[in-house]
Amino acid sequence: MKKKYLLNKTEFLEYLILIFSPLISLWQVSIFKFTLKNDMMDAYFPFRYFMGECIQNEVIPFWNPYIYLGYPFYGDPQSAFWYPISWILSSNGYSIFDLHFEFIIYFIIGGIGFYKLLKYFQITSWIALIFGISYQLSGFFIGSASILTFLVGAAFLPWSILYFYKLLSKININAVIGFTISISLILTGGYPAILIILMYILIFIFLFEIINLKDKTFQKFTSWLFNLAFSSILIIIINVGYLYSIYQSS
Repeated sequence: MKKKYLLNKTEFLEYLILIFSPLISLWQVSIFKFTLKNDMMDAYFPFRYFMGECIQNEVIPFWNPYIYLGYPFYGDPQSAFWYPISWILSSNGYSIFDLHFEFIIYFIIGGIGFYKLLKYFQITSWIALIFGISYQLSGFFIGSASILTFLVGAAFLPWSILYFYKLLSKININAVIGFTISISLILTGGYPAILIILMYILIFIFLFEIINLKDKTFQKFTSWLFNLAFSSILIIIINVGYLYSIYQSS
């Protein structure tokens, strides 16, 4: 009996290329020869370092006494207080090496996400690979090297669009979970403008798919609404703390 693998050799090689592409292209950062600069060191690293110190000392970092003579850390959308990846990386303290690891990992996540999005539309593998590399090494990624929230938003952007397309099919719990997680990560860790632009894109995709809906029974349409409604409810529930903190801060 022939064994079934999750990835064939070609796909495995393509994923390796997408992983090593930013590692090699940004080798000065990936091997820690040079440190990141500007906002990375002035804003994002102090925030995450503060979180790491608090978590190590079993303190929830609701309040930061070291900035502006003290301010509500949990109410700052850029502080990553509600961003789960920051909590994971800060669980054992957050060092300068963690910042560089987090920086590189977003290039990899973005490239793989764009590759999988193109593969979803049955684009030829080598073309999807080229565009995946082009996306992760694009001007936006490289030009935003000092703005971590831009990188977070760009990394999970193609994943959100991919799972949104999967929502526009039959009832699919995996697509619901994937869309919920990717949107939540952009919401809590990314730059707000990227999420706003993404919402416009998703609305356009939804309207375009409705116009091209061939099933006159609208059975697909009802499954779309169910998937979207279920995802929206999950997103609100998961991020209720973040949303309330924004409301309270405003």
